[in-house]
Amino acid sequence: MNQILVVVIGLAGTGKSEVGKRLAKLLSAAYLDKDTLSRGFVEDLLGAHGCPAYDRESETYLVKVRPHEYRQMMLAAMENLECGQNVVVCAPFIAESQDTEWFEALEDDVDVHGAEVRVVWVRSDEEAMQRYISDRNAERDRWKRLHWDRYLSGVQWDRPPVWPHDLIDNSVANADRAPVAQIREVASSWGF
Repeated sequence: MNQILVVVIGLAGTGKSEVGKRLAKLLSAAYLDKDTLSRGFVEDLLGAHGCPAYDRESETYLVKVRPHEYRQMMLAAMENLECGQNVVVCAPFIAESQDTEWFEALEDDVDVHGAEVRVVWVRSDEEAMQRYISDRNAERDRWKRLHWDRYLSGVQWDRPPVWPHDLIDNSVANADRAPVAQIREVASSWGF
């Protein structure tokens, strides 16, 4: 099996970090989570622009901060591929999930290292997402918690990526199929 870059995508509260960590363990891969890598500088940049630390919805965040956050994560991923590591990156990738040109450029970047891209979409239903976001009570989710209906209406929460992907369904309605079993099935289908 060639080296792989696994892109784990999904909205806040779908369980993508848990899925990403489990995949990284199964694949003996480097694990790069957007929030772990960038929360500190993101909050500083937001503050420098006069925005609250929890802002992830404003135009300031989307235009002036988010591009740097994602770029740095992907540079770290490419550097790990260059060092011969399998890599799992974990972030919402909301805009990118609908952009075939972004995905094709990613495939080209990864191909330079002799690696392949695999995408895992972690889907969840509204009830599970809201419960998870409420339970974790993270400051970065503050706006979402306070404006839940507005948040959901703005993100098209159940829209799959336009690129080829595997699905992990972490919905309340799918509770009989544990995410761990689904993760093993996905990894097995890749030859791991």
